[in-house]
Amino acid sequence: MTSDAELQAAAEYYHNDLDLAVLPFYIGSDGKKHPAIDSWGEWQKRPQTDAEFKEQLPKILANKLMGIVTGTKTKPINNGEENDGYYLIVVDRDT
Repeated sequence: MTSDAELQAAAEYYHNDLDLAVLPFYIGSDGKKHPAIDSWGEWQKRPQTDAEFKEQLPKILANKLMGIVTGTKTKPINNGEENDGYYLIVVDRDT
């Protein structure tokens, strides 16, 4: 089982280091994952602010589920090489 500290660290990494929008999810009565907020679509067009991320973090920790808005460009990852960043397609982690 993932601890709150591990989940928070992962969420902060996606938001702070990769500049991705992170949102809370929940398991519905249909057994499927659903976003726990309705207004996430705006993050497909603009970055999630730090304040918006911090607002979502308690819900992420309470539900033990998070999602990433995909199709957005990540920050360049410098492993000794220059690059223009990458486009994240999907992340799905179930615990």
